[in-house]
Amino acid sequence: MKFVIVKFIILFVVVITFTSCKKDLPLQQAILQKIIFQNFNNKFILDDLKPIIFYDQWAKNKTKNVKHGSGKILIIPPAPSFDTIVYSLDFFDELKEIGVLTINESKEFKKKIRFQEYNKLRKVNQDLLSKYGIITSGDLKKEMLDHYHLSEPMINKEMNLVVLSVDENKVGSSKGMRYVFQLIDGIWVKKYEKLYRIN
Repeated sequence: MKFVIVKFIILFVVVITFTSCKKDLPLQQAILQKIIFQNFNNKFILDDLKPIIFYDQWAKNKTKNVKHGSGKILIIPPAPSFDTIVYSLDFFDELKEIGVLTINESKEFKKKIRFQEYNKLRKVNQDLLSKYGIITSGDLKKEMLDHYHLSEPMINKEMNLVVLSVDENKVGSSKGMRYVFQLIDGIWVKKYEKLYRIN
C-alpha cells in the first residue's frame, strides 16, 4: 500500500512539473519576442535558438582517462560546437561582482545552468512581429542575409531578468554579445552587454 502511495505521489509531482513547464513556455516565448522587438528589430532573426550548456558539466562528461603505456593520459575535449553557447559559474560571479546581479540572482542563474532548470525554447515564435521577420537556415543557404542568431534565454523566476547571448552576423563578419536584460516599466532594458567573440 505504501509503495502505491509513493508511486502516486511521484507521478503527481512529475505531471505537475511537466504541466507547469508547458504553461511557462508561451510566457517565455512572449518575453523573448518582446526583447527582440524592442532591441533586435533591425535585422532578420534566425528561427532556431542556440542551445546553452554548463561548460564544467560538459567537460566532466567528455573528459576521459585513456591508457597510455604503463600509465594513463587525460584527454581534454575540444570546445563545444560553434552553435552552442557555453556558460561557466565564473560568468555569473562576475555579474554579481560588478553589480549587475544580486547575490541571490547570481545563485539562481548558477543553479539553473548547473542543473538545466530552465525551459528549453528551440525556436523563435513564427508570429514574431519585427521589422525584418524570421528566416531559416535554408534561407541563409539561398541568400546571404544580415541576421541575428539568439541563444536559448535564461529567465529568472520573477520573469524580470533575462540572460541572453546573441550573434550578429553580417556578410563577411560576425560578433557574439552577452546580455542581461531587465524589465523596467514594460521595456526590456540592456543592463549588461559584453563582446565574447568576434570573427
